[in-house]
Amino acid sequence: MRSLNSNLVLVSAYNSKLSNEQNHANHEKAIEMLVRDNVQFQVVNGVYKGAKELVFLMASADVDTHDQNVTAAYMIGLLFNQESLLEVHNDSTAVLHYLGGDSQQIGNFTQVERIEALSHDSYTFEPVSNRYFVV
Repeated sequence: MRSLNSNLVLVSAYNSKLSNEQNHANHEKAIEMLVRDNVQFQVVNGVYKGAKELVFLMASADVDTHDQNVTAAYMIGLLFNQESLLEVHNDSTAVLHYLGGDSQQIGNFTQVERIEALSHDSYTFEPVSNRYFVV
């Protein structure tokens, strides 16, 4: 994952109401969409409201790429019936965008120790650098 000075967008194709098989199939479809649209992404592990999921993390250093990442995340969110996506600005400010239209600034996207992350019902684990993040 890029440094926390990048703009980030996080979204998943997983839905806690679906089976593991359906979630895996949806995840693979979302990968195909991102690759087709030439969106750079990394798959990270997430927990949202207590449910484990694979999450697409899209990082960008410029406004145009960030706007494209937000659009791609919205498309995935709408297609796979997601409640929300998370946008993190380059100052670590986290905004939860509900796909119904509302947005809410929810704090800062912050690196924490594993034990602290596991105490939250929502967190992100970036396996390449072995880092945990919470808002």
